[in-house]
Amino acid sequence: MMKIVFVAAVVGQLLLTKMATASDWTPELELPRVRQPMETLRISIPEDVSIDMLQTLALELDNIDVTAMVTREGNYAVFTPVQPLEWGKHELRLVEYAEDGSIFEKGFWVFEVRTQSGIREADFTANLSLVATRSVADKNLGEPEPDSLTGQGGAALQGRIAGEEWEVTGNMDLIYNSQRELTSNNQALDMGEYLITGQHQSTQLKLGHHSIAQTSLAMESFQRRGASASKSFSSMNSAVTGFILRAEEINGFEHGLGISDSENAVYGIVLENQPISNDPELLYVSATYLSGESNTVGASVGALQADQKGETWSFVADSTMLDQQLRFRAEMASSNTDIITSDTADIDLIDAKGDAIAFLTTYTPQSISVDSTFFWNTGIELSEVDTQFNSIANPNLPNDKNLQRLFFNANWSGISTQLSAAKETDNVDSDETRPEIETKHNQLLLNYSLSEMPQPGSFFDIAGLPSLSLQLGNTTQKQIKMASTNTVFITEDLNIENNLYRLGADVNKSTWSWGLAYSESDQKDNIDVTRSSITTGADIHASYQLNQRFIIAPSIITNNTEFSSDNSNFETDIISVIAQLYLTDTLSGQINLNQSSSVSDSLISLQDIETSTLSFQFSWNWIQPKNNKPGFDISINGTYQDTRDKITPANDLVAYQVYLNLTMSLPASLR
Repeated sequence: MMKIVFVAAVVGQLLLTKMATASDWTPELELPRVRQPMETLRISIPEDVSIDMLQTLALELDNIDVTAMVTREGNYAVFTPVQPLEWGKHELRLVEYAEDGSIFEKGFWVFEVRTQSGIREADFTANLSLVATRSVADKNLGEPEPDSLTGQGGAALQGRIAGEEWEVTGNMDLIYNSQRELTSNNQALDMGEYLITGQHQSTQLKLGHHSIAQTSLAMESFQRRGASASKSFSSMNSAVTGFILRAEEINGFEHGLGISDSENAVYGIVLENQPISNDPELLYVSATYLSGESNTVGASVGALQADQKGETWSFVADSTMLDQQLRFRAEMASSNTDIITSDTADIDLIDAKGDAIAFLTTYTPQSISVDSTFFWNTGIELSEVDTQFNSIANPNLPNDKNLQRLFFNANWSGISTQLSAAKETDNVDSDETRPEIETKHNQLLLNYSLSEMPQPGSFFDIAGLPSLSLQLGNTTQKQIKMASTNTVFITEDLNIENNLYRLGADVNKSTWSWGLAYSESDQKDNIDVTRSSITTGADIHASYQLNQRFIIAPSIITNNTEFSSDNSNFETDIISVIAQLYLTDTLSGQINLNQSSSVSDSLISLQDIETSTLSFQFSWNWIQPKNNKPGFDISINGTYQDTRDKITPANDLVAYQVYLNLTMSLPASLR
């Protein structure tokens, strides 16, 4: 009854006041049916509708009562959205509540929110940031000295436009640095990465930085600038993707699409299919073929080699069965590559052929019940990559490796464990001129954290929430087969063992926390014990919030390495205190104090250095940014460092720098 009175009070004052019966009038929604996100909705009602009738009406938008937001303009009931409506179709309904509780629909309309008749929706957002930095004071900063006034900034741009059956999205990063000599392309304003994606029904086109979703021995984590087109066929559960990508990582405006250099490009095609339509996850198959060329040296292609060209293909079969509990994945790949190295001492490879295979199986049993707190899974991974297998689109894949790995994971009431054992050998082609090295790696990780909030007044509620960790690792590396004589690959015998263990504990409360950790690792050379070493480390840290305005966080880190070669020690110690200050709602700061020392008693590298560092930063949020309105922050930051060399006092150095910054940020959007 209160709802009816409320509706009557609002609607009755807004609409016309002449008498009529409920059955002899019809409301009308003013056209057009295509509207903007904030466009006003106007409903006309005949003049002879009575006040009693108006008291029984309610207006609903997408099943939400908006009667209280209706206003009157002449002979119309007018509703203006409080916030922009979502793109797409919406329902508007005018209903009548009868005295007997019945509900009658007086009007029902479907309208669409879009930019115009051919475009369903359009959005654009930008987040801009620009920092002007002025050097206030400095000493002993070294060469070259920084400019007294510099600027840095960036912008993240995103846009979207869509119709009935098509969509185009895009994003781009812009980077600004007034010190163009520090940029990769010697440009003050340049572009980072960008991606434009167009979709029309089942066809997709991508331009810019992206990776092909399919992962294989031929291609993995290969995100480069280029172009790709894909087409899916839902009736056959299939898809085909063709692509051309730059072989090296690039950015900047000058490279455009990045595919104009045929000597630095990778061309390929990927075919995917799920042939079992009634259970697609039971079998997934894909085939990849790529051909490319690269003349870039260094990390840009992931390998220290130049003038590489060739082709690679791979075939993948992936099956998930038994209600997704059991998975099998198998892959085979082959390559044919020419590699002309930049170092004349290296051996070039011409028409080098190599194969690779990989197999993975995992078993993950489903939980017995919804309330079960125990989870586990296990798996086996096998792979073999020939010595001469190379793929330009998978530059980080190590070749000449045979891997066997077993792993097990479990989680029970806050206790989690990860256990793995792996064996890896090289020289898979049994080349007599090369040695064969066997590496074994075993690891155990245990973690515990309280899985439920403690009861008020309990031990953990008072003492804090604990988190414990244990890490054990063992790695051995042995030469199990010597190379034949008179080759450049002859190596001395190899038998090294590394052991690691680490213990950690942390306790957290709402206003304070503390933790400690201890680790020890030793490297034992079983051939020459003088090359062995032991490293121990300890870490103690804490944080305490005194009040809403002040947080202090001290820590101590120490590491010591003992070398068997000369019974020497190398020790580093770091003591630091961090203070965070929230002076007002708009003024905050941080002060860091750091005292470090490094001492070595080795006669080869005698060292005793102490360094004291003080750094600070204070920031004032002058104007808060809003949509399409810039915000400004003013900050000051600086560093003071005093270095004392007790062995060579001539190396003592005091250096400092202080900067004043003005930061402008602008979030912008258009709909």
